[in-house]
Amino acid sequence: MSEEKILKAIVSIADCFENLGNLGAELKALVGEITETGTVEHVTDKTGGLLARIVESDMGEITILPVESLGIKVADPAVERFFIPRILEELREKHGVNYKIETQQDLLRAIKIKGLTEEQLEELKSPLAWTLEKASKRKKMHAPQRTS
Repeated sequence: MSEEKILKAIVSIADCFENLGNLGAELKALVGEITETGTVEHVTDKTGGLLARIVESDMGEITILPVESLGIKVADPAVERFFIPRILEELREKHGVNYKIETQQDLLRAIKIKGLTEEQLEELKSPLAWTLEKASKRKKMHAPQRTS
Protein backbone atom coordinates (compact mmCIF):
# COMPACT_ATOMS: atom_id res chain seq x y z
CA MET A 1 0.00 0.00 0.00
CA SER A 2 1.39 3.39 -0.94
CA GLU A 3 2.10 6.10 1.56
CA GLU A 4 -0.60 8.28 -0.05
CA LYS A 5 -3.28 5.58 0.42
CA ILE A 6 -2.24 5.08 4.03
CA LEU A 7 -2.46 8.82 4.66
CA LYS A 8 -5.94 8.97 3.03
CA ALA A 9 -7.07 6.04 5.17
CA ILE A 10 -5.82 7.75 8.35
CA VAL A 11 -7.61 10.99 7.41
CA SER A 12 -10.78 9.02 6.69
CA ILE A 13 -10.56 7.28 10.07
CA ALA A 14 -9.95 10.61 11.81
CA ASP A 15 -13.05 12.05 10.09
CA CYS A 16 -15.09 9.08 11.30
CA PHE A 17 -13.92 9.62 14.87
CA GLU A 18 -14.75 13.31 14.63
CA ASN A 19 -18.24 12.46 13.37
CA LEU A 20 -18.66 9.92 16.16
CA GLY A 21 -17.62 12.56 18.67
CA ASN A 22 -20.23 14.96 17.31
CA LEU A 23 -22.85 12.24 17.33
CA GLY A 24 -21.92 11.34 20.90
CA ALA A 25 -22.33 14.96 22.01
CA GLU A 26 -25.70 15.20 20.27
CA LEU A 27 -26.91 11.97 21.87
CA LYS A 28 -25.71 13.09 25.30
CA ALA A 29 -27.61 16.38 24.93
CA LEU A 30 -30.74 14.56 23.79
CA VAL A 31 -30.58 12.02 26.63
CA GLY A 32 -30.06 14.86 29.07
CA GLU A 33 -33.27 16.46 27.83
CA ILE A 34 -35.40 13.33 28.20
CA THR A 35 -33.88 11.86 31.35
CA GLU A 36 -36.58 11.64 33.97
CA THR A 37 -36.10 12.71 37.50
CA GLY A 38 -38.59 12.28 40.25
CA THR A 39 -39.35 11.46 43.81
CA VAL A 40 -39.37 8.17 45.67
CA GLU A 41 -41.75 7.39 48.51
CA HIS A 42 -41.93 4.29 50.69
CA VAL A 43 -45.01 2.24 51.46
CA THR A 44 -44.68 0.49 54.80
CA ASP A 45 -46.69 -1.93 56.90
CA LYS A 46 -48.03 -1.13 60.37
CA THR A 47 -44.68 -1.93 61.98
CA GLY A 48 -42.67 0.18 59.54
CA GLY A 49 -41.49 -2.69 57.35
CA LEU A 50 -40.92 -1.69 53.75
CA LEU A 51 -43.55 -3.05 51.34
CA ALA A 52 -42.92 -1.01 48.20
CA ARG A 53 -41.36 2.07 46.69
CA ILE A 54 -43.40 4.56 44.70
CA VAL A 55 -41.37 6.37 42.06
CA GLU A 56 -43.04 9.49 40.74
CA SER A 57 -41.40 10.75 37.55
CA ASP A 58 -41.44 14.28 36.23
CA MET A 59 -43.06 12.81 33.13
CA GLY A 60 -46.27 12.07 35.05
CA GLU A 61 -45.88 8.33 35.54
CA ILE A 62 -46.11 6.58 38.88
CA THR A 63 -44.26 3.29 39.25
CA ILE A 64 -45.01 1.09 42.24
CA LEU A 65 -42.19 -1.36 42.94
CA PRO A 66 -43.07 -4.01 45.55
CA VAL A 67 -40.13 -5.30 47.56
CA GLU A 68 -38.98 -8.37 45.63
CA SER A 69 -38.25 -10.46 48.71
CA LEU A 70 -41.95 -10.32 49.64
CA GLY A 71 -42.72 -12.49 46.61
CA ILE A 72 -46.13 -10.91 45.94
CA LYS A 73 -48.04 -13.16 43.55
CA VAL A 74 -50.20 -11.43 40.99
CA ALA A 75 -52.82 -14.14 41.53
CA ASP A 76 -53.03 -13.46 45.27
CA PRO A 77 -56.66 -12.66 46.19
CA ALA A 78 -55.66 -9.29 47.68
CA VAL A 79 -54.13 -8.28 44.35
CA GLU A 80 -56.37 -10.12 41.88
CA ARG A 81 -59.76 -9.70 43.56
CA PHE A 82 -59.31 -6.45 45.46
CA PHE A 83 -56.55 -4.11 44.29
CA ILE A 84 -56.85 -4.53 40.54
CA PRO A 85 -60.65 -4.52 40.14
CA ARG A 86 -61.68 -2.32 43.06
CA ILE A 87 -58.87 0.21 43.06
CA LEU A 88 -57.07 0.32 39.71
CA GLU A 89 -60.07 -0.46 37.48
CA GLU A 90 -62.18 2.04 39.40
CA LEU A 91 -59.52 4.73 38.83
CA ARG A 92 -59.45 3.82 35.14
CA GLU A 93 -63.23 3.93 34.74
CA LYS A 94 -63.92 7.04 36.82
CA HIS A 95 -60.83 9.14 36.12
CA GLY A 96 -59.33 7.83 32.88
CA VAL A 97 -56.17 6.63 34.61
CA ASN A 98 -54.08 4.10 32.65
CA TYR A 99 -52.18 1.33 34.37
CA LYS A 100 -50.00 -1.61 33.46
CA ILE A 101 -49.17 -4.59 35.65
CA GLU A 102 -45.67 -5.98 35.12
CA THR A 103 -44.98 -9.53 36.24
CA GLN A 104 -42.15 -11.99 36.20
CA GLN A 105 -42.81 -15.68 36.82
CA ASP A 106 -46.26 -14.91 38.30
CA LEU A 107 -44.79 -12.38 40.74
CA LEU A 108 -45.81 -8.73 40.83
CA ARG A 109 -42.78 -6.68 39.78
CA ALA A 110 -44.26 -3.25 39.06
CA ILE A 111 -47.45 -1.30 38.58
CA LYS A 112 -47.12 1.65 36.22
CA ILE A 113 -49.83 4.28 36.39
CA LYS A 114 -50.37 7.35 34.19
CA GLY A 115 -52.85 10.14 34.78
CA LEU A 116 -52.99 9.97 38.58
CA THR A 117 -53.39 13.21 40.54
CA GLU A 118 -51.54 13.82 43.81
CA GLU A 119 -54.83 13.41 45.69
CA GLN A 120 -55.55 10.09 43.96
CA LEU A 121 -52.02 8.91 44.76
CA GLU A 122 -52.53 9.69 48.43
CA GLU A 123 -55.84 7.77 48.39
CA LEU A 124 -54.12 4.84 46.67
CA LYS A 125 -51.44 4.37 49.33
CA SER A 126 -53.65 2.90 52.06
CA PRO A 127 -55.28 0.15 49.94
CA LEU A 128 -51.88 -0.52 48.34
CA ALA A 129 -50.26 -1.06 51.75
CA TRP A 130 -53.15 -3.27 52.87
CA THR A 131 -52.91 -5.35 49.66
CA LEU A 132 -49.16 -5.86 49.86
CA GLU A 133 -49.26 -6.64 53.57
CA LYS A 134 -52.05 -9.23 53.15
CA ALA A 135 -50.37 -10.85 50.14
CA SER A 136 -46.98 -11.03 51.86
CA LYS A 137 -48.46 -12.59 55.00
CA ARG A 138 -50.36 -15.16 52.95
CA LYS A 139 -47.12 -16.09 51.19
CA LYS A 140 -45.42 -16.69 54.54
CA MET A 141 -48.34 -18.78 55.85
CA HIS A 142 -48.23 -21.07 52.79
CA ALA A 143 -44.47 -21.35 52.59
CA PRO A 144 -43.31 -24.98 52.83
CA GLN A 145 -41.99 -25.97 56.22
CA ARG A 146 -38.37 -26.97 56.36
CA THR A 147 -37.44 -30.16 58.09
CA SER A 148 -34.06 -30.89 59.58
